[in-house]
Amino acid sequence: MAATASDLTLIRLAIGDTSSVTFTDAELQVLWTAAAEDYNATTETRLIQLQVVVDAIESIMADAAKRVSYRANSSSENLSDVFTHLKALHEKHTAKLEAAKATSKGAVRIGTLKKVPSRLKEWPDD
Repeated sequence: MAATASDLTLIRLAIGDTSSVTFTDAELQVLWTAAAEDYNATTETRLIQLQVVVDAIESIMADAAKRVSYRANSSSENLSDVFTHLKALHEKHTAKLEAAKATSKGAVRIGTLKKVPSRLKEWPDD
C-alpha cells in the first residue's frame, strides 16, 4: 500500500520539510514501502508514519554529520549544531514510535500463582 498525500504531508510536517526540498515524494514512498514491510499496512498506518519519520531523520542526520563548525577571524558558523538538533528530534520521534508500538501490540504478562516450596535445611550431625 502506497502512502497517501495526507500521509506524506504529515511526514513532511514532522521532519520540518514544508517546502519539499529535503525529500521528494518518490523518496518518501521508498521509505514508506520499507517501513510497511514491518507493519500491517491496513491497520498500523500510524506506526508506518512514525517509522518513516524516524528513518527520514536518520537520513538527514547522515548528511548533517559531514558538516563541521568553523571560525574565520571574528565570524563563525556552527554547522555541527544541526546534527545536535536532529539528534534531539530523532530521540523525540523514536520515543513516540516506541510508545505507539507498546500500545498497538498489547503487551501480555504471563505468570503463575503457585506456591513456591520452602527450602530444605540441613543440620550438621553432632
